[in-house]
Amino acid sequence: YAAVDLDVQEKAEYVYENRITFPDEEDTVEIPAAQSAITIMDYNGRIVAMVGGAGPKDTFRGLNRAAQSLRQPGSSIKPLSVYAKAIDEDYITWSTMIQNYGLKMGSSRYPSNYGGSVGSATSFVTTTYALKQSLNTVPAQIAKVMGLNECLDFLVDDLHFTSFVTDEDDPYYDGNYSTIACGGCSHGVTTLEMAAAYAMFGNNGYYFEPYSYYKVTNNDGSVVLLDSSNNTGERVIDESSAGVMRELLERVVTSGTGSGCGVTGFDTFAKTGTTSDDKDRWFCAGTPYYVAAVWYGYDEPRKISNVSGNPAGKIFKEIMNSVHENLDPMDFPT
Repeated sequence: YAAVDLDVQEKAEYVYENRITFPDEEDTVEIPAAQSAITIMDYNGRIVAMVGGAGPKDTFRGLNRAAQSLRQPGSSIKPLSVYAKAIDEDYITWSTMIQNYGLKMGSSRYPSNYGGSVGSATSFVTTTYALKQSLNTVPAQIAKVMGLNECLDFLVDDLHFTSFVTDEDDPYYDGNYSTIACGGCSHGVTTLEMAAAYAMFGNNGYYFEPYSYYKVTNNDGSVVLLDSSNNTGERVIDESSAGVMRELLERVVTSGTGSGCGVTGFDTFAKTGTTSDDKDRWFCAGTPYYVAAVWYGYDEPRKISNVSGNPAGKIFKEIMNSVHENLDPMDFPT
């Protein structure tokens, strides 16, 4: 008994198969065109749609980038690794003034913001501004106060990411500012795990294990081999914290880095992600109906060019506008 919503799946596949909103570029064996993947879920763990690649599907059981390809999340990790826990533990509020200044690392400061600036000792900005403008310096300052271990533990223990390196003796240990504040992970994340984590902002603070089948039985139904009907969530942040984060992330869409990518007629929360040298683009977002994570880039990482705006955000909007076209108005639970 599959959990897929065929209407949502077909609309997502139509966009991906026909590369709608994708930039025009040559697609050859020597120089493959850009790829992408999306996972769409409801707020209780049900995977309603998933597409693991762009262009015509020419093989069965091939690479599913949505669930199998680990890619660097860039700034899309910040609401998960820093902001949600910091607000939940009262390290910050939505209006806290935080120093916009890279941390002292030897003879230099790290990280820098987009464009290369490390800020200054006299520059202070609100949590709201830092999140919607995707500053790197501010989450680093917050993580310094919280402790990197607390940030990493939240990702692994509460949000159930499986790809982060937690062994402190491992040279690829992810308890560092690159991973936590900037999304420069040792291995990367999948759209599946990102969508499951972002769901907490739309369901008042719960994590649900994703599932793609309601139930699996033997041929006559007398033996149940798998049952997801009792898929209970676990609270990972308080209801009020989820509400604050949702409002902050809605501002990303109305006046921040995700401007123009919201779903027409529905409140949309979102966070963008861009990695070093512009090799990956992310858009993780939710409406009152669904939450989704989109990755866009090349299988062999290289600079993304010939695009304007965020291609992952455009894919999200194209699919979700179609999905929501005939849905009744709905608000987030508050």
